[in-house]
Amino acid sequence: MHLLMPIMGMMPLMVFFLFNSFSSYNVTLIITVISLLVSFPLKGCIFKQKINFTVYIATISIFLLVLFSLFSPFDYLYETKASVFLGIFLSITLFVFLRLKDYFKIRILQKDGIEEGLKILQLDTEFYVVKLALYIQGSYLLVTLFYQLLPDNYHSSFADFCIYHGIVLLFIFAHIIYEFSHWNFLKKRLSDEIWLPIVNESGAVKGKVALSVSLFSGNKYLHPVVRVALINKGKLFLQERKDHFLNQVHQLDYPFERSLLFEETLDEGVKKAITKNGGSSELPYRFIFRYVYKDSETNRLIYLYACNILDDKLLDYLHLETGKWWLNKQIEENLNTGLFSPYFEKEYELLNTTVLMAERLMQEHEREIEAQISS
Repeated sequence: MHLLMPIMGMMPLMVFFLFNSFSSYNVTLIITVISLLVSFPLKGCIFKQKINFTVYIATISIFLLVLFSLFSPFDYLYETKASVFLGIFLSITLFVFLRLKDYFKIRILQKDGIEEGLKILQLDTEFYVVKLALYIQGSYLLVTLFYQLLPDNYHSSFADFCIYHGIVLLFIFAHIIYEFSHWNFLKKRLSDEIWLPIVNESGAVKGKVALSVSLFSGNKYLHPVVRVALINKGKLFLQERKDHFLNQVHQLDYPFERSLLFEETLDEGVKKAITKNGGSSELPYRFIFRYVYKDSETNRLIYLYACNILDDKLLDYLHLETGKWWLNKQIEENLNTGLFSPYFEKEYELLNTTVLMAERLMQEHEREIEAQISS
């Protein structure tokens, strides 16, 4: 229902055009004003939404028609062409609001909030309806103008009804059908959209934003990402990065990495990062530390995990297409050369002095025991 609200804001105008075809001008105006008054509390109280621009457009257009009728005689000619006058006032109002679109967008951008992208999307949606309505009204007015220029022998009561009522009703219903189809299509696309959580530096979720919006927002939003270092006997498995949300493609990095989705837990994110990138759910993992990585293009809260494979049989569960195991010495010889991703280089020092060092000490201890046994 929310997606249909822009076109539903034009309902009072549709009520006027419909009733004006069969009722007197005064009755039509009363019914229209009542429908207009009802639309405000319906949106504000029942649907818990802000008033759309389309509702304001309908209100202003009807107000101009009422104001005009106070200074114009209610003769038969005026009553039969009330739809034309409303169409003129509506076209003027639509045009003015379209010219003010940039002003409203600037007002939204000046407010630094996590829902800014969504508000811009809603604004574009409403003004799409406004623009289409202006085209429809412009076409209707051109038809009526052409009809007025025809000789009197082309005019009749039936032709008047078709021009002043029939065509506008046809345009309105065609517009409604189009909007319903269009918004149903957008609703399906929205249901297929990927949503990312917006978090603070401690990891608390502040809101959400669509992936399609975040991709064009640079480093504005802080999103959580899970990364898993794959370790075996003090060695790290590294492979070339593929196209990824974190950028820095074609540099060497861990094979397991994934952006956390909205309402997804860290454990769920880690397991999916492993299983969807050639690993197995049997692989163990543990949390190491988190940090914020921010540059001109990205802003990410990184959760680093370590997957330390102690049982070589678990290596059989790996299905990694490319990459190799790197020794500590090999990595240190290639640091700061652009070979590794900046994420990996930022994490390596702490990883090397904790998990990898403990792994190396354990390997040395095992070798000492084996030497003692053999001697």
